[in-house]
Amino acid sequence: MGEKQFIIWLSDRDYLHVIIKSEKGSVLQYVVKYISEIGDMEYEIARFDSGHDFTHIDILRPDGTKERVIRFPYVNKESAIEYAIENFRLNFDVYRERFIKWHEQ
Repeated sequence: MGEKQFIIWLSDRDYLHVIIKSEKGSVLQYVVKYISEIGDMEYEIARFDSGHDFTHIDILRPDGTKERVIRFPYVNKESAIEYAIENFRLNFDVYRERFIKWHEQ
């Protein structure tokens, strides 16, 4: 089994940490984590992953608990990685703003 990891910067304080485990060209597992620097700390704000054998996004609160899980049952593992990256590229500011509001409560 091979593993590939890389970072995609969304801004000077926001990035994606992508981890893909594959075998013979097929994706076995993946995670695309959206991480942001808020103040002097880094927080994982949301993540797409293949845990539980289905594609989903975990929306995280500042204490690390899951606020909600949204399933994408018709998105296969290969296309889910691109879907996750594009979703975060287009919406990271929305995820970040909501997280900051929770953080301030």
